[in-house]
Amino acid sequence: MRPCRFIPVLALALSLAQAGWAAPAPVTVKISNFTFTAPLVTVPAGTTVTWVNEDDIPHTVVAEDKKTFRSKVLDTDGVFAFTFTAPGTYAYFCSIHPHMTGKIVVMAPSAGTAAAHDRANRPAASATSHLRHQTRRRGEATHSDPAEPAKG
Repeated sequence: MRPCRFIPVLALALSLAQAGWAAPAPVTVKISNFTFTAPLVTVPAGTTVTWVNEDDIPHTVVAEDKKTFRSKVLDTDGVFAFTFTAPGTYAYFCSIHPHMTGKIVVMAPSAGTAAAHDRANRPAASATSHLRHQTRRRGEATHSDPAEPAKG
């Protein structure tokens, strides 16, 4: 019997979910009546934004710098998705109809999410640190920890 390869991945996903670490929810921007229906969207880094063309006419989604992202021509019901990994402001437009514009503002991940991720990845260090500080408060000698600066 072959071992199941996805069980470790599933276990990791469950542990990250329990620790409060979850991928940002995807966001959809509709293209309708020659407009991007959400002309300004603010998302955390790591979010995938999907544009859906609901017009009868073709459109595109192109970053203002023409390099960061660029869709092919989207016919009716055409879809384009891009994952924003770096914080910043990303202006975009339709190259067929340049008056159609929008902007995605990407924020750095929240401190709470990062802290939960850190806790999930170093539980043993936290326990050791707590015991070391507890011992010092009682005035007992402790071992030297290379991770802590020398006091003197």
